[in-house]
Amino acid sequence: MEIERDRIYAVISGDVIGSSKLSPSKRAELPDIMKQASNELRTFLAGSIPLSVDIFSGDSWQLLVSEPGEALKAALFYRSSIIVATEKMIDTRLVIAVGKVDFVPGERASEGDGEAFRLSGRSLKEASKQQMRFVAEQCADCDLWDATFGLIDVVVRRWSAKQTQAVVGAFQGRSHAEIAAGFKPPIERESATRLLTNANWHAIEQVVKIFKSKFSATYG
Repeated sequence: MEIERDRIYAVISGDVIGSSKLSPSKRAELPDIMKQASNELRTFLAGSIPLSVDIFSGDSWQLLVSEPGEALKAALFYRSSIIVATEKMIDTRLVIAVGKVDFVPGERASEGDGEAFRLSGRSLKEASKQQMRFVAEQCADCDLWDATFGLIDVVVRRWSAKQTQAVVGAFQGRSHAEIAAGFKPPIERESATRLLTNANWHAIEQVVKIFKSKFSATYG
């Protein structure tokens, strides 16, 4: 992949949590689940996700985001999609790093190098109980964003599978009626609204918008 050397990117590094609880047959399906989530992400964030998710070392993965302001939305959508597809049997830790990228040979993000890759990978190894982290080399409020990610993580962990499915639909810009129709069997529109309310969707949406505004203005 051709990299713009003066451009700032975001790299999201993650690893799956709880895959050992899956049966061998379900575990074998996990790469396909992760790739499908990547395909859906690239569809609704077209232009910001230049490469498909790169899965390596079993349960580890990386995504390259060409527009740093979209990184939080991308991370939450990807995490939520995996939770929904496995009916909350598994989850994933992740770190968003913002910085320069030196190169990405071919089409595999995990083979890339540069500030963002090094920060993301190192921070994931150092992550403990907080399943969402943020790091950047030059960022006056990095600690504030990292703490905010910790609060978001607390909210996400409390979502039910149905709440998470409703949030995935909301990220895609679907109306409450469309979200309700996407359930199997379909649910009432009012039920979809209630799921989003109980998932604190409005608060999550606001943080995602602020993150986009902040990092698009800084690095756009």
